[in-house]
Amino acid sequence: MIGGYGWVPVEHPNTLMWVPCDSGDPLPRGAVHVGMDKSGDRLYAGRAFHEGDLLPAKINPSHSTAYVCWGGMEHAMSHFEVLCNASVAWQSIHGNAIPPN
Repeated sequence: MIGGYGWVPVEHPNTLMWVPCDSGDPLPRGAVHVGMDKSGDRLYAGRAFHEGDLLPAKINPSHSTAYVCWGGMEHAMSHFEVLCNASVAWQSIHGNAIPPN
């Protein structure tokens, strides 16, 4: 449970879901890869509560934690959720043409 809110696993295999984690936990299967940091570490999509707000987070497994931006600073979070789905893939766009769902 995160910030007093629980989650229910989704039964559909192609649906995104948020999986609770704590610092030091291994990433759950199907974590959504969203980029790399300047040292080449892979980053994953997450979210966490900070100061009463649910914020997007970057998860860096090599640091064993997630980070949120708040008040102009980056904050390490010990409890967070990881966005998961093994079938998510990035698509290229050209100009203003957004790919269909």
